[in-house]
Amino acid sequence: MEDGNADDGKVAIPYLGGTRRVFPAEIKYVHALRAYSEIYFTDGSKMKVAKPLNWFLVLLAKYHRHCKVHKSHLIKLSEIIGTLHKECVEITIGEKILIPVSKGGKENLKKMGFSI
Repeated sequence: MEDGNADDGKVAIPYLGGTRRVFPAEIKYVHALRAYSEIYFTDGSKMKVAKPLNWFLVLLAKYHRHCKVHKSHLIKLSEIIGTLHKECVEITIGEKILIPVSKGGKENLKKMGFSI
């Protein structure tokens, strides 16, 4: 389980106090700043870990539920509820949380079937 994936469908996220095991669908979005990331869960809780965003990209890649939309944000696709502008520089997920979307992020979303 070196890559953080387990046979029961949960992923293991190491943090200072140990390891938290969650289903990928429980991860609403990840906001990263260099080597640290803050994970926001669907139950409203959050957690800070010493892992860069790319670590989460690898961890969640096989589940096809999340998309990197900005150099600092990875979001759960089913949480998208709308866009802010036609030019779409930001998206709204869940309870009106605005997440920036880069040009590359727009392309990633288009590949996943979202019209931007």
